[in-house]
Amino acid sequence: MNRRFSSRFGLVALALFAVLTLSSCNKKSDESADNNSSPPSPTTAESSPSPASSPTSASTQKLGIAPKGTDCPTDSPVKAVTSKKLGKIYLTTKSPQYKTIKPEKCFADVDSAKQAGYGASQ
Repeated sequence: MNRRFSSRFGLVALALFAVLTLSSCNKKSDESADNNSSPPSPTTAESSPSPASSPTSASTQKLGIAPKGTDCPTDSPVKAVTSKKLGKIYLTTKSPQYKTIKPEKCFADVDSAKQAGYGASQ
């Protein structure tokens, strides 16, 4: 009878341990679900300014012109793109990737591209 009691006690203890372990895992997933359901509000440094409220974006709009297909007009040969890895970059006609890149904007010169927030490609 003593052996039967210790076996039952061991099974009950094991079952209780399993229930507690599983219930604590469930709480962690509930907490992470609560954290994911309401994303934190962006701070002023992280939020992008709206085009109407930002004076630099208005000047950026005036600096660059829309490309014609995959090419820029001859009077605005500097191509500007936004890369996931490199960010906002510009390419001149001397850049090796110039012919393969489809621009987002075209600029008359490098200074205009820099003023609009684009940097040189690496």
